[in-house]
Amino acid sequence: QEPGETLFVPSGWHHQVTNLEDTLSINHNWINATNIDRVWCALQDALLEVEKSISDCIGMDKWGEQCQLLLKATHGMDLMEYYKLIQAIAHRRMHALKCNEDVVVMDGHRQGRNHTLYDASKLQTTLELLINDARIADLETFEQIEEHPTKLLDQITDVL
Repeated sequence: QEPGETLFVPSGWHHQVTNLEDTLSINHNWINATNIDRVWCALQDALLEVEKSISDCIGMDKWGEQCQLLLKATHGMDLMEYYKLIQAIAHRRMHALKCNEDVVVMDGHRQGRNHTLYDASKLQTTLELLINDARIADLETFEQIEEHPTKLLDQITDVL
């Protein structure tokens, strides 16, 4: 890489950087369809750590909800917020697929149909993981939501 050049590293690509002189590095780690399932795995690992850290309190009322509070405090997101993120993305992708439109993403860039189909299939897989997690069923917050993950999964499956 020469001075003034930009290097883009796609999500999930392992890389190492050695700066030979003073360098300005701007990077951003984000959640997208390529890594949404890995974010789920990372949240699951983090939740296990939280559960271990307060395992002596497992008999308390709403222990699962307490674990979610700690997960959010330590990792910036709990399982409900993760689901809401999936839900928001899924609705945009389903709308685009139903209306045969491109999805407009950052800075007005357009995402074509194949990319949108890929996103929807990754969301479908991730929703299946979420639904099959026994801890989700025990959380009161998931019992009270208007659009249950199984309903959203059915909608995505219908569009695909």
